[in-house]
Amino acid sequence: MSKPLWLMLGTAFAIEPPVSVPNVTLLLTAKHTFLPWLYVDAADKVKIPEEFRKSRYVIGKLYDPRTLGTTPLVSEEVGIASIHPTLDAALLVAQQRGEEKIAFTKRLTLNYEVGPTTTAEIVGFRGEGQLGELDTLDSNLLEKLPVEERNKLLKLMENVEGRHVETRTSVEIVTPEGMCRGLTAKDRCFHGMSGAPLISEDRCVGLLYGKHPQYRENYGLCLSRSLKCG
Repeated sequence: MSKPLWLMLGTAFAIEPPVSVPNVTLLLTAKHTFLPWLYVDAADKVKIPEEFRKSRYVIGKLYDPRTLGTTPLVSEEVGIASIHPTLDAALLVAQQRGEEKIAFTKRLTLNYEVGPTTTAEIVGFRGEGQLGELDTLDSNLLEKLPVEERNKLLKLMENVEGRHVETRTSVEIVTPEGMCRGLTAKDRCFHGMSGAPLISEDRCVGLLYGKHPQYRENYGLCLSRSLKCG
């Protein structure tokens, strides 16, 4: 793989900071966007060759959401701002090139506020077409395909950058902490949606990656309300 599949995992969404900073955008994502192999029982399940399993704490490109994530924004730089000490959440900062760098010294913390409803809608990105079918922990998926179809898919995987589409899923929140499961067989927590927080506060403030012992097939984490840095 010249450009490994994990490049598809970099979904992040803008959040409102407590204090406005000119020319700076804060983005919420999942820590495992950078290190997904640490969050499964067998690293080969995420189909990332061992030579690519390295810490990468800088996002290479930020895509324009108005183009459904197909057009890179070349005028901004993105880097890590803060990582939650225990939860799977990270804060990124994007700012215009040439501006003085913003330093964040406070830890990222999450506030849970469970609302009266137990369902939420999540919006994120996943691989388009057959690439989206690879967003699974099934390490044997490729081997199950016919030879011709497998070779075609492997060719697509040589460069997956920009090959993602917006997707929506409905979930039921099953724990006070925000663990959720899909409401239908197709509503899964796809890798390409991981770290895809937020639509609006009364719908859902995000989906991160997690497991629930009662719902092993469909899993995810909805952060019920708010996030703060401080």
